[in-house]
Amino acid sequence: MTRAPDPAMLVDQAQRLLGSLAGGAMSVTAYDTAWLARVTAPGGAPAFPEAMAWLLGHQHADGSWGARIPVAQDRLLATLAAVVALREAGSGGERALAAGVAYLDRALRGDVAGEPRAETRAETRAETRAEIEVVAFELLAPALLESARRLELALPYDRLTELSRLRSERIGALPPGAIYARPNPFLHSLEFLGDALVPELARPRQAANGSFGASPSATAFVAMREWNERAVGYLREVVRVSGGGACNVYPFEVFETAWVLHGVGAMRGHGLALDATVAALAAMWRADGVSFTSQGMVTDCDDTALALKVLRQHGCAVDPGVLCPFEGRDYFHCFAGEKNLSISTNVHVADALRECPEFEHRGRMLRKVGGFLRDTRSDGRFWRDKWHISPYYVTGDAVLACAGVDGLDRELAEPAVGWLLETQLASGGWSEVDRDGTCEETAYALRALACHAPTRRASREAIRRATDYLMQRIADTDYPELWIGKGLYAPRAVVRAAVLGALFSSCQPEVRDAEP
Repeated sequence: MTRAPDPAMLVDQAQRLLGSLAGGAMSVTAYDTAWLARVTAPGGAPAFPEAMAWLLGHQHADGSWGARIPVAQDRLLATLAAVVALREAGSGGERALAAGVAYLDRALRGDVAGEPRAETRAETRAETRAEIEVVAFELLAPALLESARRLELALPYDRLTELSRLRSERIGALPPGAIYARPNPFLHSLEFLGDALVPELARPRQAANGSFGASPSATAFVAMREWNERAVGYLREVVRVSGGGACNVYPFEVFETAWVLHGVGAMRGHGLALDATVAALAAMWRADGVSFTSQGMVTDCDDTALALKVLRQHGCAVDPGVLCPFEGRDYFHCFAGEKNLSISTNVHVADALRECPEFEHRGRMLRKVGGFLRDTRSDGRFWRDKWHISPYYVTGDAVLACAGVDGLDRELAEPAVGWLLETQLASGGWSEVDRDGTCEETAYALRALACHAPTRRASREAIRRATDYLMQRIADTDYPELWIGKGLYAPRAVVRAAVLGALFSSCQPEVRDAEP
């Protein structure tokens, strides 16, 4: 029999987690690592030979690079970046290069073998994962294809002519100098400019830590075009914290701190010392909100809303009016000029508004978010989001945000809870990417069920099975990459906080001792 969760043990592990937070802990991405492998020092030697070693040690059996869960755009973009790096290196990776080019040829012709399906009752299958878009794919892939063509790699370039046209149109639609004028989302993906980069215009946008857009790949791209000691120093730090490769973003201290506090929120008032972590987040808060990092990025509504929520929960007098500039006609925008809308941003706005009963615009904003969430549901019961490949992330947070709120609970949270109950796996976990479940997806579902009507017999049984599932895997911290950036990634502390917080919620008396 699986041991029951020990609240004291969970609080102790959460305390250790809080004490470990720094710039952000994230899995390595092949895409960013490939860009570091292309940087050469003055004199021509590789500036980061460990990056090339990482690539050669992490190629998939089918010749591709990317996250362990096959997502078409992630694998395509990462493999393009890797084969360009290998060809530029010239020697030492010929077999890996040939396998990567063969994969790309098959993928671009639509001949890649079918992805393994997650045999679950959930609705997403491999064909849905094929529709997932990584950040700036339509800009980054054509730029890499131009490099591949110059290097005379044998690829079916005609298969992406439409994507190249879209890139040209999007670049052409930008106002002159917009990319360099001030902090903006394009800084995070500067490598899409290719030969069009103007280094002297980019220099003023370099952050205090040496990065461009807190992106290892964008920073490596600038360093390739013009050796920059501050940029290279930043990249050395990335390699150090990533263990030889490069992560998708660094630092992401605002995002990590806010989401970790959100994850362990159930432990407030139960012995977890949170003051220092809350104070650290409060110190990052600005009058116009926050970004995922304090290092030179434009503010966004998702990070702003969740930081607002947790700061208000802990008594910080932050102004909810900071949400107003992100409000659109029908929903809240994550940032200006975004290509795809973000469901989770709107969910987190609703969650933040729960903590702001005195805010004069609260009622109107909640109605707007409610209408938006009503219209964007899949099957009328759950949601998908552009920042995460699993619907359990955004659906679980939607239940938390809507539970007990007039006009949102019955119409939005109730059907979502029904969907969670229907899609639990035989193992007791949840997942759309693994037939046995994943700890992360299970944590989101369990946390939602524990906060919403745990007195129901079906919910109590689902909570019990999910708790057993997580307790059997409590020591497992090798989380699959479910979050979406320019590559798929796993923010380790964020996921760990969600697991610990969900288990703590499940063993509280109001859940554990609830009578049907």
